Amino acid sequence: MQVGLVVMDENPADALKIVRAAERAGIHSLWTIDYYNRSSLARAAAFAAVSETPIVGTSVTPLFARAPLALAAAAADIQGIAGGRFVLGVGSSTRRMNQDWYGTALQHPAPQVRERIELIRRLIAHRSGPFRYEGRFDRVSMAHYDRTALPDTLTILAAGVGEHMVSVAGECADGFVGHTIASAGYLRDTARPLLARGGLRLDVLTYATEVCTGRHARSDRSWRPRRRDSRSR
Repeated sequence: MQVGLVVMDENPADALKIVRAAERAGIHSLWTIDYYNRSSLARAAAFAAVSETPIVGTSVTPLFARAPLALAAAAADIQGIAGGRFVLGVGSSTRRMNQDWYGTALQHPAPQVRERIELIRRLIAHRSGPFRYEGRFDRVSMAHYDRTALPDTLTILAAGVGEHMVSVAGECADGFVGHTIASAGYLRDTARPLLARGGLRLDVLTYATEVCTGRHARSDRSWRPRRRDSRSR
């Protein structure tokens, strides 16, 4: 097990200070979140630019908040900035978030996630020449798509909670992102078998999950922190 940090500070300048301090402390990985007031990809690019050794990842980037081409281009750019240290963590988000925040329909979450991850991989792997993808949900067509100077591989982790989504993560992703509320028992007894059913090898399974923490000098156990700016991973 390795320990990383999900940096959640609203001010990106403050987040970069934490990133630098965490790297000096020897942190294994640094993770960003995506929300209505935060871009996981913009912050991941900044984290990659000011660090040298930790893995930089997103936890998670909504798959349908951006067009497939825009997401693939941003991910490839970050991978280039990070020198191969970038991990793209993706998730479907909820139907309500997709509809109200991103203006997109999410009618068949698991199949849509499977297809979108396949398309992202194909876009990143493409080198030069025409590109065409005709899926059930996604269509991309370009007479010429030249990206010979950008990375052609990327580690993708997929998030999931329900049976179908966790199984899909096992089918199409390189690893799994557990929900913040996921217990050790859930990861062991529920998620791992579903991921194996999807095709991921358990002996080399990569998964990330979050543990919420608070730190304070007071010893009074009745005290609880009112604000969490960062979460350990």
